[in-house]
Amino acid sequence: MKVKEIIRACGRCLAIVAALSTGCALGTPAARFEAAADSAGLSAGEIAGAGFRHRTFTADPTAGGHTLFVYFGGDGTPFVRPDAVARDPTPRRPLTLDLLTRGPAPAVFLGRPCYHGLTERCHPGLWTVGRYSEPVVASMTAATRRLIESGGHERAVLIGYSGGGVLALLVAERLRRVDAVVTLAANLDIDAWGGLHGYSPLTTSINPVTAAGTRHDLVHLHLSGDADRNVPPPVHGRLHDKLAHGAFRTLAGFDHRCCWVQAWPRLAAELQRRLSESAQAPPQPAHER
Repeated sequence: MKVKEIIRACGRCLAIVAALSTGCALGTPAARFEAAADSAGLSAGEIAGAGFRHRTFTADPTAGGHTLFVYFGGDGTPFVRPDAVARDPTPRRPLTLDLLTRGPAPAVFLGRPCYHGLTERCHPGLWTVGRYSEPVVASMTAATRRLIESGGHERAVLIGYSGGGVLALLVAERLRRVDAVVTLAANLDIDAWGGLHGYSPLTTSINPVTAAGTRHDLVHLHLSGDADRNVPPPVHGRLHDKLAHGAFRTLAGFDHRCCWVQAWPRLAAELQRRLSESAQAPPQPAHER
């Protein structure tokens, strides 16, 4: 082969390698989530929590309003196989972004520590056995408080899908400026849920069953699907017994993914009616952190 042909061949190889590298970068869960947010017209940002930084995606950064709607996403992919931890646990399917764009404003998606490409101070325990641990909950709480304060909002409603519902409930119990918590298809008793599927215990995580109910002024709405095999409604038995009547509803025909996005405008409108009709009790000062 002549020298010029060798050079051309090497150039083609380098171009292929560069293209593959770019494709791999764009193919990460964090990059795909970012692209989905951009396609939805959301503005990306970051905010400090407690020891971690968090990715945010906002529907309209300039939108005003007394109440901020904060969305927490699911667990994503903590494991790529039962014996292999994921390097990037960011959700592969941005269902929570679809909820946000169909719900009331102002609204923001708040990412978890170590998700969305923010890896400083991270280790796999924070998205596996400790996905709902004290460091994660504390940082989500601090970030939520900053979102409320920085936007000049008086109150907030937290909305969590799947495992994000666990974090939404745990954070809501700690912030008096949160009026309500709404969960969709959430595994709100992590011991019962893990036992149902034969999963290893989430040993360093906080179970909502032990933490919920400390705020009597917090409005709860926990929605499940009767066809959800991941989180069937009976999983919530212990928490259902602990919380006030009316906090849980089972929706016919819904499973873990269907049909939350399609029904969300109607469900969100129902939530707003419930908030307007709710007689709020005096705040409980012991639970603000």
